[in-house]
Amino acid sequence: MSLIWAYPMTSVSTIAHPEKVYIDLISLIVWLAENGLIHGDFNEFNLMIDDEEKITLIDFPQMVSTDHQRAIEFFNWDINCIWIYFEWKYGLIHE
Repeated sequence: MSLIWAYPMTSVSTIAHPEKVYIDLISLIVWLAENGLIHGDFNEFNLMIDDEEKITLIDFPQMVSTDHQRAIEFFNWDINCIWIYFEWKYGLIHE
């Protein structure tokens, strides 16, 4: 474990490049799944962002394997949490 200089995403009022951060977050969810893991609670409360908009994911106790019987449900949950947050907070429309 190490100290990171970042802020909880919930305490950040604005992001300069929300589209890029959104894509980075979705890419992180997919990367985890490609490596056999589903976070299961991927949302703004478990994300830290620094001044360069680099993301750090925290809080792993609920993480499950992609072999878990509910993995697809948890994966979709993670995607939807980020989708809804960025739609609400930054007005991003998803197609």
